[in-house]
Amino acid sequence: MFKKFISPLLFAAAALSFASCDEKEPDVVAPVHNEIEVQAFYKGDVYENGTGNLWINFVKGVTASGDSYIGPGYILCLDFNTALAENPDFATLAPGTYTISQENDGTKGTINAADEESFLERVTIDGKTTDFEIKSGTVDVACTKDGVYTIKVNVVLSNDEPYVFEYTGPISFVNKSGEGEMSNLTGNVAVEGLSQGLVVHYGPLFTDTSDACTVLLAGPDYNLDENYGKSPALMLTLDEATTADGKAIPSGTYNVVNINEVDDLDVFTAISGVYEPALGGYFGTWYFATTPSQVEASVKSGTIKVTSNGNSNYTFEVNLKDGYGHTITAKYSGKVQEYWDLES
Repeated sequence: MFKKFISPLLFAAAALSFASCDEKEPDVVAPVHNEIEVQAFYKGDVYENGTGNLWINFVKGVTASGDSYIGPGYILCLDFNTALAENPDFATLAPGTYTISQENDGTKGTINAADEESFLERVTIDGKTTDFEIKSGTVDVACTKDGVYTIKVNVVLSNDEPYVFEYTGPISFVNKSGEGEMSNLTGNVAVEGLSQGLVVHYGPLFTDTSDACTVLLAGPDYNLDENYGKSPALMLTLDEATTADGKAIPSGTYNVVNINEVDDLDVFTAISGVYEPALGGYFGTWYFATTPSQVEASVKSGTIKVTSNGNSNYTFEVNLKDGYGHTITAKYSGKVQEYWDLES
């Protein structure tokens, strides 16, 4: 059995745990329309009443800096109760008028607002933040078949200030329900432009007889230390053979296995993509993109060929598939940032 099932993965647990409304930590990296960045997530039937819960972060003029933000700008978060999605990987927000509710009971056609489930956060140029709960009001939603929404907000904030907001543009909802295939890919993707990488070694994280590591590969417009950006990225979690010096990922072909279906992890395996917010968020193997729309894909099968060239220089040849059979291919050759966290 696994020694440490879903142990936090250094950067993966913190930086790859995407924001929810109550967490108040939007990644502020998303498709931009009219200078407004949009993050949208579907949580499923969390209230067990046959409705679908989802939330949207609208972000303008705010960037992340470590654990804080820099403005000037704002973050508007709205937590909707809408129609239950037929397929949680491709959820939509039903058109209509949604009423601000302080009950947080998941009633269809309402927006949860108590306990800052929905809120407005204003950020100054020097990073000072002011939070406002939403007391009352309505949000009107209209949409077209191509996923373009018009959202009109007319509410009253906790300081009794009337607040009006309008957005028109595309919105795609990333599946955070734990159901479905956890992928909103609609076709095959060849990841181009990978130009940087980061590797974290953990030692015997999952078993006593092998070591584990997580690899993050991304394009140039991506901050590896903060783990966000507008370039596409791949997250690969490998169970590697223990090496004498422990200083490199062993060369070989790593086969993706479903961590929920195996009793143990053999060496030269890659762990399938899993999202578990209660245990740190993302881990395993994933594909992420933010433009032209939000895309996340949990990897369910495939191979990762690793060639270690010495001195933190690697070649990664990636041939993966999501649960729908869409392929994700990529190749990266070059130096990576390499760290060892062997006390995990």
